[in-house]
Amino acid sequence: MEDEKEKHMEQMPKHRAFTLNVILVCGLLIFLYGLYSKLFDNDKKPHLFFDGENYHKGVINGLYFIFVGLVICIFPVYHLIKGNHKSK
Repeated sequence: MEDEKEKHMEQMPKHRAFTLNVILVCGLLIFLYGLYSKLFDNDKKPHLFFDGENYHKGVINGLYFIFVGLVICIFPVYHLIKGNHKSK
């Protein structure tokens, strides 16, 4: 049993926090885009969207991007603060 744990620990990457940081940066970018669209009223201007057949007018909801960005940031922040990214 101990031999399996040691073998598993050797296989763990030393820089496990890198992927958590990448997820955190992506979540922050999505959050900032939503904040930008709310502050500068981009979510009230119609934009064209292509659904595969036709173009349709629609708006980008800034609150949606703010919410999604925060949800994406919760997981990496929790694990970085808790210290689960460190190999033991």
